Amino acid sequence: MSRTLKKLLENGKTSLAVSYLKGFEKGEAEIDRETLVYALKNPDHKVKYFAVKSAYKRLSESEFKKLLKEAFGVEAESSPVEFQFPVVNGNSGEIAKGIALLVNEKQGGKVFQVEELTGKGVLVFFDREFSGDSFQAPLAYALLYGELPENLLLSGKLYGENFSADHMKEKEEIARKQGKTLIGKGNIRKLGDFLKGEKTEIPLFIGTGEKESLKQPFELLCRTVNFEPVEGYADKELLIFQLPPILPSENWLPLFEKFQKRVLEIKEKIPFPISLHIALKTPITFSFGAGIVIGTGKLPVALYHFENGKYHRVIDLTEDSRQIKRRRRELLYIEIVSEAGKETDTAVVALQVASHETRRKGEELAEKFNGDFFYIHAPELKGGVPLSENWTEIVAELYEAMNRVYDRGYRKFHLIMSVPNPIAFALGMAVGNYWDIEVWSYFKELKDYRPVFNAGEIPNI
Repeated sequence: MSRTLKKLLENGKTSLAVSYLKGFEKGEAEIDRETLVYALKNPDHKVKYFAVKSAYKRLSESEFKKLLKEAFGVEAESSPVEFQFPVVNGNSGEIAKGIALLVNEKQGGKVFQVEELTGKGVLVFFDREFSGDSFQAPLAYALLYGELPENLLLSGKLYGENFSADHMKEKEEIARKQGKTLIGKGNIRKLGDFLKGEKTEIPLFIGTGEKESLKQPFELLCRTVNFEPVEGYADKELLIFQLPPILPSENWLPLFEKFQKRVLEIKEKIPFPISLHIALKTPITFSFGAGIVIGTGKLPVALYHFENGKYHRVIDLTEDSRQIKRRRRELLYIEIVSEAGKETDTAVVALQVASHETRRKGEELAEKFNGDFFYIHAPELKGGVPLSENWTEIVAELYEAMNRVYDRGYRKFHLIMSVPNPIAFALGMAVGNYWDIEVWSYFKELKDYRPVFNAGEIPNI
């Protein structure tokens, strides 16, 4: 039967020869060592690729090493690893595959950069011809760390430990069609250490302003979480959600749709369970809506408050996010002042756990909409919430107070609030998008409130 393969190769019938080698891999055919060596020396890329693949699948480790020694005169110093990468051919693209292993003698040429990085010789086989050097990054990663997670593709020429890919737009489309995310820039060792270390605490900074102004607080948050950004992958481009310096005075729904997409992108890119560690520099009403996007029970979250030049973890929902939704019989921090009694299906709720006064505007809105008014406040905390207090419990009590208003049977709510950002975010997580709540935000330039979104319309993850 080996004669058949050799004859096919001698006659240039490479497609049939590849089918034969695939049959050998599956145990449906037999090939002697001499013929395998002949196939490995064939100039056709696909023949060599399937020859080496079938050999390491079928032969023992010692037999496979002897085969390579006979075919290429080198000693194998590692087991073969498989990898793949996108290649662009004109207006189309495809996924190329490779098999590689470390050997005792350096081969030079296009694998020179990979050999410099690994400190060993590199023997590599591809299943097709292509041009360019963007195979170097996925080859180096495979030899150093093994297989990439299934949802990722890697492309890029090596420059020391760093890599960068060309034709990114086309390659991203190839990856998208495969249901994968392409990494086309970064540092191989940092990427490998991150993916293999499965760093689960991921910082996310949400802020208004120019990109440069958000860099410093993001870096401080990273140091607080003990996280080193991975360029081209889990970096500031992914983990900073930038908002305009001044938010519009109406319709924030498009902003929340973008935020939802960003959170989903983070979840899809990072291939192991994560918790988001969030710091905010936004209007509190945006923080409330962003919390609605996250919700409870879907993604572990910890929230940070900036004080005295540091970020402090004040709300930790990484183990149990539903603790903020459990009903309370007693309210230790929060007090509800009710001005109810109208025949109405509308309630206006003013929250105040910070210095900005909300009661007067709440009463004004209640008059405007012919609604009952509820002032939910923390009498002892209006100057601010000390770090020593239980911020999680304050959120739970605010949620309980809102539920007590909801239980009265109102169908429509108007909400204004004065609370710290982490509390606003966590309260949004608890409230979710189940109620018809029109949220009003204060605008300094207008010296007044405007309705900016309805909680029931915000998408969640």
